[in-house]
Amino acid sequence: MATPLEVTKQEFYTSSYNLYNTTDDLVLEDCQFILFTELLDDSGIFKNPKVCRKRNLLSNSYWSLIGYSYDSFIFSDNESGEENIEDEDEITDQDILYQYTIFNGFFSDKPEIENAQKAEIDKALRETIRFIENTFSGDYINDFHDARDLQEHLSACRNNDKLDRIDICIVTDKLINQENLPTSHRIFGTDLNCRIYYWDIKKWNDLKRSKEQRISIDIDFNDEEYSLYKVKYVKQNRSEISTFLAYFPGDLIADLYDYHSTRLLENNVRVFLSANRKANKSIRETIANQPELFFSFNNGLSATATAVKCNDNYIESIEDFQIVNGGQTTATIHYAKKKDKSPLTYVFVPVKITSLRKDENYSNIVSEIARAANTQTAIKSSDFYANNPLLIRIEQLALRNPIEDENQRFVYCFFERMSGQYNVSKNSQGTSRNIRAWIRSHPKQLLFNKIDVARSFNCMQLKPNVAASSAEKQFVDFMKKNEYKNLNVNQFKDLFGFGLLFKRTRKLIGTKNGNEYPSIIGDSSVAMATTIYSMSYLQFISEEQFNYHLAYESKGLINSLIQRERLDTEFDTLLISIIKSCWSKLAEYGGTSVQEQSKRAECWEYVKNNIQLPQGTLQLIQDLKLSEGDIKARSRIDEDDEHFYFTNLNELLFDNAKLLKSLYQISLTHAEFSFEKNILKNFIRRIENGSSTLTFAKVMEIMVFYDQLNKNAVDISEFQNSSGMKIPSIRLNLIYERLFENVSRAKDKIDERTLALVEDKGDEVLNKEARLKSIIEEYYSWPGLSLEKLAELDSLIDYFQI
Repeated sequence: MATPLEVTKQEFYTSSYNLYNTTDDLVLEDCQFILFTELLDDSGIFKNPKVCRKRNLLSNSYWSLIGYSYDSFIFSDNESGEENIEDEDEITDQDILYQYTIFNGFFSDKPEIENAQKAEIDKALRETIRFIENTFSGDYINDFHDARDLQEHLSACRNNDKLDRIDICIVTDKLINQENLPTSHRIFGTDLNCRIYYWDIKKWNDLKRSKEQRISIDIDFNDEEYSLYKVKYVKQNRSEISTFLAYFPGDLIADLYDYHSTRLLENNVRVFLSANRKANKSIRETIANQPELFFSFNNGLSATATAVKCNDNYIESIEDFQIVNGGQTTATIHYAKKKDKSPLTYVFVPVKITSLRKDENYSNIVSEIARAANTQTAIKSSDFYANNPLLIRIEQLALRNPIEDENQRFVYCFFERMSGQYNVSKNSQGTSRNIRAWIRSHPKQLLFNKIDVARSFNCMQLKPNVAASSAEKQFVDFMKKNEYKNLNVNQFKDLFGFGLLFKRTRKLIGTKNGNEYPSIIGDSSVAMATTIYSMSYLQFISEEQFNYHLAYESKGLINSLIQRERLDTEFDTLLISIIKSCWSKLAEYGGTSVQEQSKRAECWEYVKNNIQLPQGTLQLIQDLKLSEGDIKARSRIDEDDEHFYFTNLNELLFDNAKLLKSLYQISLTHAEFSFEKNILKNFIRRIENGSSTLTFAKVMEIMVFYDQLNKNAVDISEFQNSSGMKIPSIRLNLIYERLFENVSRAKDKIDERTLALVEDKGDEVLNKEARLKSIIEEYYSWPGLSLEKLAELDSLIDYFQI
């Protein structure tokens, strides 16, 4: 019986030839590279790898590469902090640093597992290094080729001090003996030290079969790259948990972050905020001026691992190392070394490592470790809920439900599930042009954090006294008592439509010295309390029937929040009337302590029972309440992620993917759709290949593009004559209805049918049962499935008569 690794190799071999036989513009090696790096792209290890195969002779020596990828980020010394960069005009190319990875390697032409020969590895590595050296010495390719464009961009980045890093990655579908391989190389004639990665079929298979879709970070202090570090420790043993207290050299911390970046912090409750924040700036100053006192001043890191091996004096290796608390310290040490050029010779960091088994309690223990850890920068209670399923669901719905502004462009409400997430997403867009485009579609005025959502919820629950209390207290209360266990798109639009009106109400209340929006209440210091009570009263007086979808979809409201100059909206008359009425009663009840009194339930009772709104305001509210037609329309658009995936994938694949090909043709003829062109091209290749995963994320991106074209009245029909692809008939809607609409019910049905069939069919039915359940689980792992596995599900539905 074939091992899982042998099965993976055979599938890779078959898929490579399938892709090769269905495309005219790719050689087999390109197809193998595309399939191999698709998985690395989907898992976030490398960003959008591109085929760039070239080999040539220069000065009696060969150089070569088969592809490349790059990432970029803002690395600014702006004292105001990078988190304040929110206007497109503030972004320039001078703020951007680039990180490149050059791919080389070799692939076999056999379905069997083979061992990579050292000569093959040495050759690929040697020729990649020569390509980089030739690039920086000015020996360019005398040819019109993507490799020439890559050389020019690499040289320009280095000459303008914008090249942060260049790495090498050797990829192969053979087995590599990972011992005694070079892990870095100093490029001749430069100060660049390239890190070298090796991805073979075993490592690729491990990632493919991993439920977490990630590769663990392992530190072996016997390896060349870490052998110079001697890490002492003390150990405490318990029955299931072992804890190690160690001190890491600052250079080791910086190297780990440089090598793994934010993958090192995947279990951290927030991402790096800014090197200029008060605590982080203090860390930099200590490193620069008093490095020998860093160990005494800093609270250190808390980390987890699945295994820690030690000898009598030093730690020898750490498996699956993750920093759960101390991400700010880690990133700032890296910043100090990289940007400030501060030596870290005398910098040492206390590190507490908890060794845990990866069982069902793992996530809970990690959260408790993070919660209990002492921190250099205060962490809010809400940060510990960053990975809560409800918050992940809100984030998904925010990404899936853009709003059209008055310029007929899509903009998004950005939900910041983790503190600092907005800035990290913005800064990773690449060029200054891309960052400006991202800010246009994700304006900071439409940013919602976890406290904003909790406050809206409490107001909608008619608890303004709770919403006016401590931000963290009300968030914890929200998470314990929330009614959105299975949040759907209608509830999302209600919650965020309410939130947008909340933002507008706060803006209308104004500020003491405001020009466009002067204060319209007697005490501008209680503007937030007045906003909370005004929006709660709107919910109350409308009998909780206000149509917040109108707010979510209002172009005028969106524009009024984004623009600095005053713009009136269709809601302003209503909101101003409620604001003034609420402020009047708040002032009556609260006297000189409105802020404190607003936190009492008695204050809310007084306000809501004593307001008398004008008849015109009441009529406006009545006109904006939900009608029976609204309620019916909402019932039609309730959908879960699985319904979205299968319904929209069905639309994209219908009639041999005519719609998908038409969208691709449009992207080819409009330069402004270059980003979408790459997404569509990649998706079409995945379909042609058959065994590549059609991920939920890719389907969502394509459908958002399709919706945008429809909103902008782009005539798609003129491209409908473009030839489709030959796609097997797959009943995607049936797969959803029978398997994914109610997975628990489907699994019960599978068990029932297996028992009914096992006597006649024996092992055959047991194998098919295992296969069916395995494919269902695989969908949730990515989420998404390949065309081949979707066809297999279709067939298994008939087999089991589900």
